[in-house]
Amino acid sequence: MNERIKELRTFLKLSQEVFASRIKITRSSVSKLEKGENNPSEQTITLICKQFNVSEEWLKNGIGEMFKGIPEEDETAALLSDLLEDNGETPLYETIKGIIRTYQQLDPKSQSILNDIIKKCYENIQKKEEN
Repeated sequence: MNERIKELRTFLKLSQEVFASRIKITRSSVSKLEKGENNPSEQTITLICKQFNVSEEWLKNGIGEMFKGIPEEDETAALLSDLLEDNGETPLYETIKGIIRTYQQLDPKSQSILNDIIKKCYENIQKKEEN
């Protein structure tokens, strides 16, 4: 399992420090897990699987795919969660929050018009990528 933990972390391009903070352990604990000096607790395994959407069967036994498939709406929620994870410490957080707040303040007709504009922009981007 130690090799799979390291494989996951390097696949995600995370330092040991960042990986550790995401699963609430120390960097030295990650180092010891990757070297096989320590075995992860069930709690750590659960946190890794939940935090990074990893298949527990793959992590424990090397069977199947590294990542679990998730429904599109869950993926969207996860992406937004990652963007907002910094708790307002970056301009990106404040910008996203401002966009959402502004959208909520629009009347239904204005929301519909904005949705149409965004949809058309998306379609144009898709057409450009196809060419």
